[in-house]
Amino acid sequence: MNKKDEYIEINVMSFFIFLYKNLRTLILSFILLTILATVFLYHQSTTSKGVVLKQMIQAPSYFDGSQTLHVIIGYDKLNLILQNILSELKQANPKDKLLQNVTLLYPFDKYEIGDQKQFVTANGQNSVETKAVVKNANYKLKKNYDDQKTYFTLLTQSKKADNKDITQLYQDIIKNFSESTLITQETQLWKKSIETNIQQSSEKLVEYNRLLKQDEITLKDLMAKKSNDNVVNSQTQAMIIKYITMVNDLKMQVFSLKQSIDTNKLWLSTANLKITDFGGVVAEPMISGVSYKLLLAVLLLIVFGSLFITMIIGLLKKVAIEAKKQS
Repeated sequence: MNKKDEYIEINVMSFFIFLYKNLRTLILSFILLTILATVFLYHQSTTSKGVVLKQMIQAPSYFDGSQTLHVIIGYDKLNLILQNILSELKQANPKDKLLQNVTLLYPFDKYEIGDQKQFVTANGQNSVETKAVVKNANYKLKKNYDDQKTYFTLLTQSKKADNKDITQLYQDIIKNFSESTLITQETQLWKKSIETNIQQSSEKLVEYNRLLKQDEITLKDLMAKKSNDNVVNSQTQAMIIKYITMVNDLKMQVFSLKQSIDTNKLWLSTANLKITDFGGVVAEPMISGVSYKLLLAVLLLIVFGSLFITMIIGLLKKVAIEAKKQS
């Protein structure tokens, strides 16, 4: 061992001996700083840093006759369109600080933790997988402030609640969403498709009703012929069975077409082809919480602070002892 290593070892030993001699001071310093840090962290986690202002948005949708709401444009596709529109608005208005802080949260189950999906493996066995969740900034906001699965949500955080300005901003954003060419094209395409289905089904219904009427007349004539014949004619009996089957099939077709037409008409009558707000702007306290960086900083402060206080007090004691000796 060279002199340098020996010198380092002596200093380290001296440091630990010093701590041992002042162990009570070290423990008391650690306890005191821990109490102060706990009070500080509690204050940080409970003190409101502002408010979160959110506005739910209803996508173009329709009802199916029950309470279930169906979107006209798929959530993933609509999310992509709306996020692009919002990004374009921000780029066009770089000095609008309120707009720059607005976030659009996805409504569906993308952020659900532990959402499981059942599937069949290659060997035919049933298996269950847990869907991975991308825990990005949107996920954290969704988890803290929004539990909607049906509606998109516009959200911003502010130190001061200015509902009037935020409400107007949200209305302007929703207006841009609704007037988007892509949104209009998608909704009009859906509407045209439903109208085409109604027209085609109506034309088929007219034709099937005509065929049904003819077959019912023919069946009636065959039944009359059977009742008038003294001997049962096997050919007539076969024709009766054939037409009974045809009439029943046509009745089922007519019923199905009527149901399809009524359903499509219901979809059209309940359809909302625009993007609209749902409810008003909701304000709630911002969840500040305590970050991992702050926790680490506080922990280091407690450890090194305790050592520093112990060294200062120990040094003062040593000075006091030396002063007494000299006096």
